[in-house]
Amino acid sequence: MAALPRTLSSRLLLAVFLAAGLPFAAFVYFVADFVERRITTENVEFYLQSKVGDVADKLNVMLQERQRDLVIWSTERTATAALREPDGENINELRRTLDLFCKLKTVYKLLIVFDRGGRAVAWNGVDAREKPIRKFSQLRIKGADVFNKDWFQRALEGKRGGEDWHLDPLEVEDVATPSSRPEDYSVGLSAPIEDRETGEVLGAFYSLVSWQSIQCQILDPVSTAAAGLPVSERFQTGYAFLWLSDANHIIGHVNRNLYGKLVSEAPVNLPELSNAVRANPNGIVRYDYPAGTEKRAAFQQTTKNDDGGFGWIAGVTLEDEQIFAPAHFVRIVLVSGLVIGILGLLLWILVLSRAITKPLTALAGEAERIAEGDFSARVEPSGPAETVALGRAFNHMAEEIARNREQLVRAEKELAWREMARQVSHEIKNPLTPMKLSISLLEKAWRDKSPEFENILQRSIAAMDKQIESLRRIATDFRTFAGSPNRRREPVSIGRLLDEVVELYMAQAAARNIQIVRTGAEANAPGDAEELRRALVNLTDNAMQAAPDGSRVELAAAVDAAFVKIRVSDQGAGIPAEQREKLFTPYFSTKTHGTGLGLAIVRRIAEDHGGRAWWDASATPGTTMVFELPLLRAPAAGS
Repeated sequence: MAALPRTLSSRLLLAVFLAAGLPFAAFVYFVADFVERRITTENVEFYLQSKVGDVADKLNVMLQERQRDLVIWSTERTATAALREPDGENINELRRTLDLFCKLKTVYKLLIVFDRGGRAVAWNGVDAREKPIRKFSQLRIKGADVFNKDWFQRALEGKRGGEDWHLDPLEVEDVATPSSRPEDYSVGLSAPIEDRETGEVLGAFYSLVSWQSIQCQILDPVSTAAAGLPVSERFQTGYAFLWLSDANHIIGHVNRNLYGKLVSEAPVNLPELSNAVRANPNGIVRYDYPAGTEKRAAFQQTTKNDDGGFGWIAGVTLEDEQIFAPAHFVRIVLVSGLVIGILGLLLWILVLSRAITKPLTALAGEAERIAEGDFSARVEPSGPAETVALGRAFNHMAEEIARNREQLVRAEKELAWREMARQVSHEIKNPLTPMKLSISLLEKAWRDKSPEFENILQRSIAAMDKQIESLRRIATDFRTFAGSPNRRREPVSIGRLLDEVVELYMAQAAARNIQIVRTGAEANAPGDAEELRRALVNLTDNAMQAAPDGSRVELAAAVDAAFVKIRVSDQGAGIPAEQREKLFTPYFSTKTHGTGLGLAIVRRIAEDHGGRAWWDASATPGTTMVFELPLLRAPAAGS
């Protein structure tokens, strides 16, 4: 019987080969096969389903937001006034309002108000970039007769409607010729304009949503990074596309030349794909396109027509060859790692056998790291039994220190989350209670066959809609308070911003006989225009609520050497002394409704822009809030 090696290095070399080399080689083979055949396929299909679900959700949210815009805008005072008395002054005021709507919501190409006869009364004169609408479009709008359109007839019945994806004759001169440009296509949405007092339908509010906003903002940005891979490992063949509800017409694609083409006919020629999706619009299908290129795609249908959508079918696709490329790469890496690992271990053992003092040196170095605050420091127990025991004791001590520190941090985070959860639950409880009561009343009326069921249904729907809007405002406040990770820094005209805010409240001020004015100097400040607008709207909303009917609300801008100060003043009752110190504290409110985040959001936006916000105690009567921002400095000469 051959004698075993006696030297430490020889024994370690043999042990490493038997204990690590052979099992690791078998493990590499198993892992490579398992990753390629199962994990890769399951992860990619799960990724495709989640990605297409995200695309469908974005499409649904976009349509819901556009429909909500129309519902809100259809109640605008200028629209009803222009339809009742279509004189020059009312029409011009309505056109200015439509121009402002287009500027605030950049996805719209046209906003048109029609009377009951289907004739265009007013439309926006400029688009979101303040570019005048073409004369060709204006002539067709003037001559348009939409009375027999389905969406217009629905508006006369007091219902919302829409026109699916199309080449719109108001925008494109030759609608018989397909276009490959997204900006030539539109989606139409409509809502009735009703007299608030009598409930009579006066006309219809119609909007053309640019298809370019859907193609470029929802479909094109689809990221195709595979789950579990680094960000740099991206699928270059993946993209999103969109079909009509018939699962055949292509309306959105990375290849714009496929707009309007049929999936079942040339040049696509995939009738089996169209049939499979029609049978199951929310599944995964494998297909070849072009011939010889295997792909798989996940599909999901958006909100259907009966529920206020168009029933579009969204899809996200990837090539099989690229799906399995990471698995092949993993196999190569594992085999290379096996060879390099074994050679490295052998070399490490040879060095270790000749340097018995190395564990002690490493232990001293890791102890210094812990002393400097790096609690991730650990040693690899090695060498004789004494140094192994010492290394284990050191690791145990380091783990205890790190665990105690993590528990402290976790306790602080849990305390913050509990406070947030308590506030959120408190805020949503109030809207949920009347919603539950409305549902119970509606159920009882249905069960009792009450003759007032329709009236109860309408009141219940109105009540629940109001409470849902309250929940939306609560969610918006919490999201805004959390901050914006995508803040832009650009020159912002403070005067123009104040004019926009004043314009938003003109209708409310007129209804309450409040004089709302903007005064002061013109100035520019660097920042995010949307966030600054939100802060000024919060301050103006507070002032309008505090101001009594027949009083005055003023937005004034003043400039000093380095800052512009915006003062929002009302002539209300003022702020009680006991509440002044808590004004900008989150969740504090002097009102019986709201989240109490309004002024906290204002202060955060001001501080994020290098400014500050405060209550001016010297300004009386009423309340004056000051919003200060640094001025935009002109570049130095020659720079």
